[in-house]
Amino acid sequence: MKNIKAKSSWGVIAIVLLAALAVLVISWKHDIKSLPPVDYIKYVNNEKNGLNISKHIDDVNYTIQYRPVEYMVANEQKNPYLKTSVFESEKGKYDNLEYYFMQIATSKADQDVLTLNLKNQQDYTDRQKYYSFGFENDICLVEGSDTLHCAIFNYVPNYGIAPHIDFMLAFEKNKQEITSGKIMFDRTFVISDQVMGYGTIKLNISKEDLSKAPSLTTY
Repeated sequence: MKNIKAKSSWGVIAIVLLAALAVLVISWKHDIKSLPPVDYIKYVNNEKNGLNISKHIDDVNYTIQYRPVEYMVANEQKNPYLKTSVFESEKGKYDNLEYYFMQIATSKADQDVLTLNLKNQQDYTDRQKYYSFGFENDICLVEGSDTLHCAIFNYVPNYGIAPHIDFMLAFEKNKQEITSGKIMFDRTFVISDQVMGYGTIKLNISKEDLSKAPSLTTY
């Protein structure tokens, strides 16, 4: 009888512990309302949270990351105890636009992405010129019925020392969302990269993932 009671007690304890763990996991996944700067940056960077998305084609990887105002300020200030007053004074630099980071990379860690299927040195120079001045015309952001083009386009070359090239992009904010104060549309990037020649590439950030992003804790 003692053994039966002992086993029964351990069974009850195990069930209680599992239930408590389930509550913690659910809370961690769904009830994150605000995060301190370091954790906030990690949240946005984490591909599992839907704000940092990629598409792999052959040896090339396209990445788009949404960078809200909170991310822009926290990443610039690099202060784990960012003061509210500093955040309020700095966020005005980013308030009027919606910012994104874009990267084109090769899966070959020791190869410059601009040398993929390269014909000659002039071809390399033409690729640099295209990504510097022409690529922005081949990128658009679709939100609902609106098709937006870059308000800011900044190409960050790798100078042959990294397997990727980076871009900072910004688009006008959606007027309907500004008026309503909530996220109403997915963000669909439509890319026609003339260098890599993969045709039309689409990457989508869902409105659900945008809506559930936490706020930034300041001090």
